[in-house]
Amino acid sequence: MMKTLLLTGFEPFLDHASNPTEKIVKQLNGETIGEFTVIGKVLPVAFDESTVVLMEAEKEVNPDAVIMLGLAAGRSNITPERIAINIQGGAADNKGVKLQDESILENGPACYFSTLPIQSFVETLHEQNIPASISNTAWNISMQ
Repeated sequence: MMKTLLLTGFEPFLDHASNPTEKIVKQLNGETIGEFTVIGKVLPVAFDESTVVLMEAEKEVNPDAVIMLGLAAGRSNITPERIAINIQGGAADNKGVKLQDESILENGPACYFSTLPIQSFVETLHEQNIPASISNTAWNISMQ
């Protein structure tokens, strides 16, 4: 039986004319990869919308797995995240809203640990001579 993968990316933001995650999501939407059918969803770069759109997509698709892509412009390799922190903030979003250390889910835990095989992802990328390493958080200096 075919499983469903919800794959998300983001629209362009800041001074980026395009966002590779948007292109990846659109290209893979509807494709079958292994035992998964990919359902792609491009999220808005707006603090008040992105979580809502994500939760609606999750409810609609009811996926077996979710992979969320993001652009980390200062990084030179692919970096699957080990931990998603329950904080939003940094540069202004596409609506001009700037947040500092705001919870994404008000009563949610401080963080969520990935249940995906991220070490295997990195090893597979290395086998293809693609630079990759595990990151413990998407938060970095360029976001502040």
